[in-house]
Amino acid sequence: MKTDEMEKHFEGYLESNEYDEAEGLLLSMLRKAYFAGWNAAVLETMRSTPSEPHLTEAP
Repeated sequence: MKTDEMEKHFEGYLESNEYDEAEGLLLSMLRKAYFAGWNAAVLETMRSTPSEPHLTEAP
């Protein structure tokens, strides 16, 4: 497949509903992983310094 043809097909894919759905699922997964890490860090911080309630607030 020629490069120009491949680029045309790839551009079409980027404009598709299929790509939008895949991108949304990846973003959701990344968001969940980030917040899981955030919550773990907050819980660890709370165990070491329970006198600071503002540390439990998410950004």
